[in-house]
Amino acid sequence: MANIASDPANQTTSAKAATLLCKLKEVICKENRSIQKSCNVLFLP
Repeated sequence: MANIASDPANQTTSAKAATLLCKLKEVICKENRSIQKSCNVLFLP
């Protein structure tokens, strides 16, 4: 099975997806202070 992340054609898409996930994580964690601890677990680097 091919490694999608190592495919040059998919590197840009993967980078954009990672950026969007990071922004989404920030929004969720800032808007929901009660689940900030969960954010650290749900969104591992």
